[in-house]
Amino acid sequence: MFGLLSDSQAKKSNFGTALNLSDDGKVDVRALQDELDLLRAVVENFPGGLSLVDKNLKLVFCNDRQRALLEYPPELFERGNPTLEQLFRFNAIRGEYGPGDIEMHVSDRMELVKQRKAHHFRRTRPNGVVLEIRGVPLDGGGFMTTYLDVTADRPATPETIANAEYDKLTGLPKGVLLRVRMSQMVANCKPNQVAAVHCFDFDHFGELNKKFGQAVGDLVLQTTAARLQDVVRSNDTVARIGDNRFIVLQSEVKLPSDVAKLAHRISDAVQKPILHNGQTIALTASIGFSLTPRDGTDPDALLAKAEEAVLKSKSNSRV
Repeated sequence: MFGLLSDSQAKKSNFGTALNLSDDGKVDVRALQDELDLLRAVVENFPGGLSLVDKNLKLVFCNDRQRALLEYPPELFERGNPTLEQLFRFNAIRGEYGPGDIEMHVSDRMELVKQRKAHHFRRTRPNGVVLEIRGVPLDGGGFMTTYLDVTADRPATPETIANAEYDKLTGLPKGVLLRVRMSQMVANCKPNQVAAVHCFDFDHFGELNKKFGQAVGDLVLQTTAARLQDVVRSNDTVARIGDNRFIVLQSEVKLPSDVAKLAHRISDAVQKPILHNGQTIALTASIGFSLTPRDGTDPDALLAKAEEAVLKSKSNSRV
């Protein structure tokens, strides 16, 4: 990770060439090493976890803060840095991603990584720590991910207030926090913009639970939450309300047609089959949305309008 740069790499670095090259044009190894030591100090003193994955999806760097935040045991690194797939499997086995099939957790996350899309979401660890996770693809095929402990952003007590903000199963906002986000979305909507409240739920979800059990139903909900976060922008909000009903807040939209485009992406994502223990689970979903300012500016009214659109979608599907 912190090996010496070649002459051509030195010339391309953000540090410039003045410090790296001596008068005769040769690499100034001592000055370059000082720069690398400074870079190492910056990375190690980053206030959160930081990891780098190379183009072969192998972990090439993980700072001490991330090892502490994620409680990585020393034996995880005994044979060198693990691959990203090995890291995902380790997390899945210890319940980091919640209940569900371990290999399904791994394959879903590997599939998202291969798409090389930036992501931003929050995840509640089994120990109650809330992590804000941001990942960005790097030139050359690598990936950089940062982890910040944002547990303090949520009320520490009473526990009922914290529970009103985030869904325990998926880690998504709900209830009070959802309405706060909706109010912010409406307030930030400029005169030449619209904002949308997308709402959907699965058709016959209860039958799925009866046939396969609640654990499989939970897996579907968690997979859906992850897929939704992948199709929205970092400034949009994905939330869960009710049993299998989800909300997506699409803010600051310049073109109304972008609302329909996101609705289609949501539909494709949530209705994508899920493979579980050799069986394919495929569900249909009813989707609707409301717009502000067209349908009002009150969060409750917008939510009601979106849910009304979902009911209309269900009714039309039965015709």
